[in-house]
Amino acid sequence: MLTPFGKVSKELGRKLIHETIVLDIKSMTPILSVQPFNQDNYEYAVKVKTLNVKNHDDLQRMVGYQVRKFNACRKCLKCESLCRFNAISITGGTYHIDEEKCRRCKMCVTAKYLDGGCLMDKYLKTKEKE
Repeated sequence: MLTPFGKVSKELGRKLIHETIVLDIKSMTPILSVQPFNQDNYEYAVKVKTLNVKNHDDLQRMVGYQVRKFNACRKCLKCESLCRFNAISITGGTYHIDEEKCRRCKMCVTAKYLDGGCLMDKYLKTKEKE
């Protein structure tokens, strides 16, 4: 799920709190600290901390969107068809990103993608306005 942001490195995270560190793909500098926790009605809940980046808000927004997308995927196949590298697949009802194919272009987590018609995002926006 965190593959579009960089290299996922579980071995660098603090094992006691099940932390995962995401490294910038070019500089190999830690940019995200992700810690899972339990929250009712969510398959995957995380605490995300941005590290060593200039624009924390943009990165937080993109990670937040990715987590929402993972938890509330409607299997519309929009992200699968959007990925130019065929890295995203929804098979057996599961959203998956192939780490070998992903080029970290972040197209799947950008505002341009959201405007393009993710059914999950439209559904959540509709629910929030009610």
